[in-house]
Amino acid sequence: MIMEQKTDIAIVIPTSRPLVLHRALASLSSQTDKGFKVYVLSWKKDERTGEIVSDFEDSLDIRYFSFDDATPSSLSALQKMGLSLLGDEDFVMFLSDDNELTPKCIKRFRKVAKRDCNKNVYHYNINVIDMANKLIAKGKRFPRVIKVDKLFKKVFYKDYPAPLSSFMFRRSVLQERFVALEEANRSDLATIFACAKEEGIRTIPFSRVLWRRHSAALASNPATAKSVALDKVEFLRWSEDFFQNDDEYPVSPSDRIRLYARSCAALYPDYTKEEIKEKYMQFKVFTSAIRKMKGSSALRSALGDKTGELKGNE
Repeated sequence: MIMEQKTDIAIVIPTSRPLVLHRALASLSSQTDKGFKVYVLSWKKDERTGEIVSDFEDSLDIRYFSFDDATPSSLSALQKMGLSLLGDEDFVMFLSDDNELTPKCIKRFRKVAKRDCNKNVYHYNINVIDMANKLIAKGKRFPRVIKVDKLFKKVFYKDYPAPLSSFMFRRSVLQERFVALEEANRSDLATIFACAKEEGIRTIPFSRVLWRRHSAALASNPATAKSVALDKVEFLRWSEDFFQNDDEYPVSPSDRIRLYARSCAALYPDYTKEEIKEKYMQFKVFTSAIRKMKGSSALRSALGDKTGELKGNE
């Protein structure tokens, strides 16, 4: 297919669900600006996925890759492999296979990026939909530009969803700063933070990503409550190195202790109380708190009632 527009955007779609993949590709086919290439990445070769990709070869500049001989260990590993397959595109979007774009998303992005060209990360507001494409809720609007410290507070204290599908990255920065944590869900958030640390995130107005809430789970391995809790703990541990010191961290040390404690307590009963205590103490702020607060009884008080399940074993 001959593309008349500049194809400077790569849209990468990890998938293992051909039935929902069709919806994502249909939304891309409906874009008013077709200046992008689509890279469909399948965990392993699937005939039905190949057929669906073929259905869109006349309307999209699309490529299909499968990884039978080197199956990625996680979603973040698959995404990283996808980056190595790209052409010369300048921007990258990771689209979940069951998410969709409203028709002017690419056009709106290009307009904003031209006017505000110093950003490395751009963001679409979202609408939450169900499997029948029924609107469940309009996602909360992000400000025109949001810094990562403010995003941290919105995600962890105001329940703002920030799915990876709603972000567009400058490719050069993404390749340099891509974060692959053991738990893939919060690798998304860590990558967003790492890429946007200096310049913040620019919101793209008037277009939205249609996000199915359950797609926050891994595309091929839906997250259990255990893995969701664990990936939050791992991200928070990563965030201590990312923000580097107490003055830079978005919340105070005492609020961090409470946030970490609630997150670790959510691991019960999948982890023993001893294992959870060990995870508590892996956070740097706890070591400092014990020294400053002079004793575990003061620390227990700071942790609050959220850890009630653990107190009986202390």
